[in-house]
Amino acid sequence: MTKLAKLLLVLTSTAPILLTLAFVEFITQKDWSIILPLILVVVAFALFCFYILGQAPKKLESFPITSVSLKPADNEIVGFVLAYLVPILNTGYNEINFFLMAFIYLLFVVIAWNSNAYHFNPILGVLGFNAYEVTTKDNITYVLLTTKTLRKNSDISNVCQLTQYMLLDIQ
Repeated sequence: MTKLAKLLLVLTSTAPILLTLAFVEFITQKDWSIILPLILVVVAFALFCFYILGQAPKKLESFPITSVSLKPADNEIVGFVLAYLVPILNTGYNEINFFLMAFIYLLFVVIAWNSNAYHFNPILGVLGFNAYEVTTKDNITYVLLTTKTLRKNSDISNVCQLTQYMLLDIQ
């Protein structure tokens, strides 16, 4: 499940690029045959991701965790926001260059996949998830997804491992 979970997390983290592209298409051409599929893809990514995150605690082994450090995981926000806004650069033209946008989108997916930076994910935020950097007593740092607001290390008890460096809080 971890590769599938990672893929869906990467796709949902990059989905705002598709929403921006749909918005640019709306303000330039209003071609609903392009806008609606883009929006449906984003909704599908979100639903699949929400489903995977709901199934993970049932399918994956849970284990206790002892955290020694806890902080919000939002250090990649600037890079992601810039990537989300790339389609707006095309607004000066009468038509969007979809091949260029597809290339940029795929490039961003590859970068997010390989950098493990997909935890900054506004779609997960909309679904009620927060991301935290958690360092264990073994000095390993993970990103923890949870629907709780964490204030102290003891707020975390049991987790399951979604990807190599991402955990899901089991409540």
